[in-house]
Amino acid sequence: MAHSLADLSQQLIKLDKNWNKMTNAEGRAIISKLAGVIPDVEGSQWAEGTDAADRYLLQISSCEAEGVEEPSPGYVLTVDNLLKMLSIFSRIRAGLPVIIMGETGCGKSSLIRQLCALAKLPLHTLNIHGGMDDRQVLDWVQAQVQFVRGMHASRRLIVFLDEVNTCNSMALFKEITCDRTLEGVPLPNNLVVIAACNPYRIRKHTLDADKHLGTGLVYGKQASGDGSHGGLDNIEEVSGITDPLEDLVYRVHPLPESM
Repeated sequence: MAHSLADLSQQLIKLDKNWNKMTNAEGRAIISKLAGVIPDVEGSQWAEGTDAADRYLLQISSCEAEGVEEPSPGYVLTVDNLLKMLSIFSRIRAGLPVIIMGETGCGKSSLIRQLCALAKLPLHTLNIHGGMDDRQVLDWVQAQVQFVRGMHASRRLIVFLDEVNTCNSMALFKEITCDRTLEGVPLPNNLVVIAACNPYRIRKHTLDADKHLGTGLVYGKQASGDGSHGGLDNIEEVSGITDPLEDLVYRVHPLPESM
């Protein structure tokens, strides 16, 4: 966090202001300024051939070639969201792993999208689910490595692994996120990995919640509703197969200690 505070001071951003009165435009300007984004108003004023003008032209051409999204006008940048973005930004600059945990629908993905849009950085997202395996993840990340090799050396690609703990590839995600390697090969320095996960939490059993435990196609509870076929109504009792995730709020796997 010290690096973030120093960056803010160097950018002449007042730290003693009343942040409760921060406007959406002010928050967006802070993130863009820290990321080194050159505003269009300033970029159009520089003479052709200067270093500043070259950086501005590189920014424009890179954003077009890399498919960088524009910031969402409907996204409200609160002080809380700004602090989260600054924390993520400082960890990226320090080369530290970035792993976000939060409930489904709390805004993890939208926060990362807005952060990348404000920082003028390309964002590639892998939406992970329980049906994915190691090979699918490896192939996708290898494609991102090839993409980043075609980018300018000063540019960064943000790779967002969304809901990493929903599939049973935690060792692979740990290698990519914490070790920054892929099958033992170091990832490019300008490929930034951000991971998001759901909390591993035990479900509280209530009468209302337990009504839905048998819903779904996995580990079905009822073999027959009328007690026929020898009265064997519970598939778990017949097969001996149990569902290790049925007592969790989210069907997720535990994170490795290093994550």
